[in-house]
Amino acid sequence: MLHQSYLHIFRQVSADGSQVEELRRRFGWPAPPTIIEGAGLAVRDLRLILSDSAKRPLMGGTMNIILLNADTISQEVASTLLKSIEEPPEYLNWHLITTNESKMLVTIVSRCQRFRYFSSEIPEQPAVDDWDKMTLVQKLEWAKQLSSDEDALARLNSWMAAARQSRQWSLARSLEGLVRVFKKPGSNKRLALENFILQNL
Repeated sequence: MLHQSYLHIFRQVSADGSQVEELRRRFGWPAPPTIIEGAGLAVRDLRLILSDSAKRPLMGGTMNIILLNADTISQEVASTLLKSIEEPPEYLNWHLITTNESKMLVTIVSRCQRFRYFSSEIPEQPAVDDWDKMTLVQKLEWAKQLSSDEDALARLNSWMAAARQSRQWSLARSLEGLVRVFKKPGSNKRLALENFILQNL
């Protein structure tokens, strides 16, 4: 199945529209996208947008809808959105922007092709179903970078929550052990990360 829904994961979503411009450059959209703010989005408003998007563009081509702060939408809005993401018109592409995919419905995340954008060299924790796609070299580089990251514990906790949510129990237990090591003062974090990698090859 061709992806028509995309999840874009940024470190932060700024008010200056820089993320939207990043997507316009990356995808080469000829027409401006429709932009929706996720925070405070009501079901009735989303349904109006979906009704408008049911009309094929007059000049043909594609229609792109950007949902900012997708992790902030309500459960009801997420359920309504899921229906559109599951069976979109062939010309409609959804682009969801978030800084925290673990707060989103797993069913929405699983139907999106994911892209990650970083403003620094330190990588984010991998998505649960991306871990197996990483090479050993990539995993070791991830361990090296994360071992010196002051936000490492928060990232590991977020990843562990996502693993539990998607019922990846073995990975979640391994991450739980890793989190315990990171909480100990003076622990060898890089060694703990490398051991975690070897346990989850």
